[in-house]
Amino acid sequence: MRSFILLCLFIYFTNPGFAQARHYVNQNASGGAQTGATWTDAFTDLQQALSAAAAGDSIWVAAGAYKPTNTTNRTVSFVLKDGVALFGGFAGNETDLSFRNFNLNKTILSGDIGVPGQPADNAHHVVRGKGLGSATVLDGFTIRDGYSYDQFTPVQLDRYGAGMLLEGSNNLTDSRPVIQNCVFEHNHANNGGGLCATWSDFGNPEQFVGTVNPVLRNCTFSRNTASSQGGAFYKNSPSAPSDTFVLEDCKFLDNKAYIGKGGGIYFDATANSSTVIRRCVFERDSSFGDAGGAVAYYASPPDLSTYTLLFDSCAFRGNMALEGGAFLFDGYTGFVQGEGLALNCKMLNCLFEENLARFIDGSAYYFFLGFNAKIDIEVEDCVFVGNLANDITAHISFFQNNESHLKVNRCLFYGNKDPNGPNRLCLTFNHGGGAFNVTTTEITNCVFFDNGGGVAATSGARNQSTTRIANCTFFDNNEYIFVKTWDPIFNDSTQYFNDFFIDNCIIWEPGTDLRKMFYNNEPMVSNMYGYRLNNTLLNLTDSTSVPGAAQAFQSNILRGIPPGFQDSLAGDLRLLPCSPAVNKGNNDIPLGMGLQDDLDGLPRIQYGKVDLGAYEQQDSCESVSTTAAPGTLPLSLWPNPSLDEYLHFQVPLAEGSIGTLMVFDAHGRMVFQKEIIVFPTNTVHLDLLQAGFYIVHLRTSEGEFAGKWVRLR
Repeated sequence: MRSFILLCLFIYFTNPGFAQARHYVNQNASGGAQTGATWTDAFTDLQQALSAAAAGDSIWVAAGAYKPTNTTNRTVSFVLKDGVALFGGFAGNETDLSFRNFNLNKTILSGDIGVPGQPADNAHHVVRGKGLGSATVLDGFTIRDGYSYDQFTPVQLDRYGAGMLLEGSNNLTDSRPVIQNCVFEHNHANNGGGLCATWSDFGNPEQFVGTVNPVLRNCTFSRNTASSQGGAFYKNSPSAPSDTFVLEDCKFLDNKAYIGKGGGIYFDATANSSTVIRRCVFERDSSFGDAGGAVAYYASPPDLSTYTLLFDSCAFRGNMALEGGAFLFDGYTGFVQGEGLALNCKMLNCLFEENLARFIDGSAYYFFLGFNAKIDIEVEDCVFVGNLANDITAHISFFQNNESHLKVNRCLFYGNKDPNGPNRLCLTFNHGGGAFNVTTTEITNCVFFDNGGGVAATSGARNQSTTRIANCTFFDNNEYIFVKTWDPIFNDSTQYFNDFFIDNCIIWEPGTDLRKMFYNNEPMVSNMYGYRLNNTLLNLTDSTSVPGAAQAFQSNILRGIPPGFQDSLAGDLRLLPCSPAVNKGNNDIPLGMGLQDDLDGLPRIQYGKVDLGAYEQQDSCESVSTTAAPGTLPLSLWPNPSLDEYLHFQVPLAEGSIGTLMVFDAHGRMVFQKEIIVFPTNTVHLDLLQAGFYIVHLRTSEGEFAGKWVRLR
């Protein structure tokens, strides 16, 4: 028995998987033995610790600037070891990992090995790793000054991943190191300035190995550049089979791709991939010579590849490209006729603000599809504000034999226009010169206000396009509100068609006329063929005298009656309690389309009948002076959306009432709570809240009140 115990102890302490030694690094340590065993005896060179560490070990690194070599050999990097965890951000006296402060104690890994401040002689890769499993960790470091711009280096990979290069391995199905709490800044490469994750050696492009899907959390990519693709991050690998690549709580700021796609991120070799980008911020990323200012996703063959994309609670601000100012999905380039793909993409709780498409299409997003694709796109609870394109804010383009389903629900489109230019449409679906496409679009509970234009479905010959717009509000959107084109030779309304169905909407557009409000294929002549409107309020007083009008304007059309907005000058298009649009809709529409909530997230169909427009008035005209509305009452919030951190609100309570104000984020988590005394007008400072969607809830002894609030900055 004693021999067996000794054998077990020997295996435990000699097997690298169980060693779990800790190595300390502090470049300012002096007088110690430099064994790395304690802070007193810390290594002064990180390379010493990497050399000594084995799988299961950890390395703690004190604040300072560390370089991979004290020579001018640009091929030397900090090479990560599989199973070794590196932690930066220490002052040099901590006894527990939780005591460190990586924001205060900056631990820098720098590739500036040559002449200080001269990038051309810097290390090709500051950090490098190959075939790294999930026990490998890099946490709390600033990685900077890598330089991989060399066009003539004999090693192809020396042009990729100046900050960090991660490679796959034949020995590991999926390389998944954890990279968190890190900053990548001032790195420059041909591709992937800050980070490149690749499953192939670009010198041997046919030799693919295990996939590479690093876990990226709470990282910042700032002022990295690529001469070609992926200014901050170039990912050349599909996600692992039956798994998902996840990017969480990261910031991409001021990154650039000069002649290629993806100023922030470029996804390549993506066949059969699942990707989640959650709570990330993309600001001022740019692709000067191509598309996808913040994110460019290249859908690569083989045939019938499947792609799943989720953007959840992300903010895209001030990004720029020729097309797809914030986001580009390229499902056309690289595919030929006969090939196809299946795409499921969701954009939830996202903000697209002041993005720019310099050439023509998609200042916010642009999906570009080729042949035989099946596409499902859902955009929900998103805000599009101040985006500028030569033509279109949100664009989807098809070529041939595609089947698409698009749902846009509870979204706000505001101020997307060029104040000095012509009309700019908000949302378009374009079949171009392609044929045999089948497109179904649903736009519900949305507001279109002060834009350069509205919604368009443009089609050539031999396509089927159905657009359903329900419970939306359109106000002051220049001239062209609804646009559809079609080929009169082939579109016979049975086999090929382009139809618009508009129900329970408010269309108050005093700056246009019938021909432009319902543009229908004829530049100079009005006709209403293919339009169907029911239970809708229009500012037009005469809309019955053009061809097709009798079939287009069907039941319960309210003409020329002001809708009774709360405050249209301030952009508050909620209805007054006694608005003529209250209780004037058809309940079958929201029930049939599954619309349980309005744009504020409040219940639909109050008092027996649905209202027109994007907002449901929670009081009836009679209830103002008699009975209270059932359940939670509406909370008047302004400005909404807000450009600053101050929230103002009013409630019909006696001054001096005591209440509890609670704010919940889009995921239902409470992010703010405060006991308040209610006054006629109330102001709360919410400077700690990030941009996004929030539910504001006030609970008092006299009732409960709630409203949806959007913070833009």
